[in-house]
Amino acid sequence: MDLLLSRGIPGSRYGGIVVASGGGTRALKAIDLAGRLGKAWNIQVRVLRIVRPLAQLPAGSPAWEQYLDEIRSAMTLQCKLQGVDASIELVIGDSVPQSIADNLSANELLLMGGPSDWRLVQHAEGAIPYEVLEAVSNSTLLLIPAQTKEIGLAEVYWEDTIRLNLFPRDKWEAISLLVDALVEERQIPVNLAATVRAAAAERESIQPTAVGCEVAVPHAALPGFSSIVGCLGVFPDGVPFSGRDAERVRFAFLLITPREDYGQYLVVLSQLARLMHKKSNRAAFLECNTPKAASELIARNGITAQTETN
Repeated sequence: MDLLLSRGIPGSRYGGIVVASGGGTRALKAIDLAGRLGKAWNIQVRVLRIVRPLAQLPAGSPAWEQYLDEIRSAMTLQCKLQGVDASIELVIGDSVPQSIADNLSANELLLMGGPSDWRLVQHAEGAIPYEVLEAVSNSTLLLIPAQTKEIGLAEVYWEDTIRLNLFPRDKWEAISLLVDALVEERQIPVNLAATVRAAAAERESIQPTAVGCEVAVPHAALPGFSSIVGCLGVFPDGVPFSGRDAERVRFAFLLITPREDYGQYLVVLSQLARLMHKKSNRAAFLECNTPKAASELIARNGITAQTETN
C-alpha cells in the first residue's frame, strides 16, 4: 500500500496543484494522484520538471535545446498516458528545493514523491523532500509508493544517479566519484559516504567486482540498511578493476544494499547481466550524451526483459 504524508489543513481550498519532479519514477504516482485530485476539485494541475544544468551541454546550444525538448515531450506523453490534463513547465536550476520554492504560488498544493523508506526512517534530514519542506510553506503531500517484491533497474539507476564521461585514474577514484554523486543527489547522507566507500573497498579487496563485458558492480553491503541505492558511472577510456592487464571497465554500477538480505542484490545483478551482455547496449551507453538518454535506455530494456520472462 502506498504511503501518503501530508502537511497542511485538510479541506483547504487550493488555487491549483503542482507536482514537482526531478526525473525520478516516484513522481509518476504523484502525477496520477494530482490528476485525480484536480478533477475532483476542478482545479488546474501543473508539473514542474526541475532540470539540472549539464556541463557537457552549454545552455542555449542546439544540443541543450534538444535535451529540453526531449524532457518536455517525455513528460507530456507521460501525462497523456496517465490521463492527466496538466501544463508542463521546465525549470532550470542547480538547487531543486529553491527551484520549487521560486515557482510556487501561495495557494497551490504541492505534490512530490517522498524519500526512500530507509531514508525516511533513518536519514530524513538532508533528503531533497525534507529541504523542500523547509523552503516552502505550502500545504504538501509526499507520496511514498509501496515497495514491490522485485525492484527494477530503472528504480535504482535513473537520471540523477547516472554520471557520464568520467575519467578516473583508477577504480578507487571511480568508486569515490559514484559515492560523491549519490551524496550530491541526496540519495545518501554525507555522513554515510565514508562508510559506503569503506564497505565497497573491503568488497574489492576480497574479490574484484569486474564481471566481464566491460562491466563492474562495486558493492557496499551495510548493516541496517533497508533499501537499494545505486549509481552508474560511464568511463569512455575504461578503468582497470581486476589488474593492470585485465579488461578495462567502462561501466560501473555501484550498489548499496542491506547486509542482512542479498535477495534483492541478486535480482539486480541478474537484470544487469541481461542488460549489459548485449554489445549493442554497451555501445548505446557510450553514445548517450545526457543522463536522461541513459536512463531511458535502461527503462526500455527493463520493459523488454520483463516481457520476455512473463
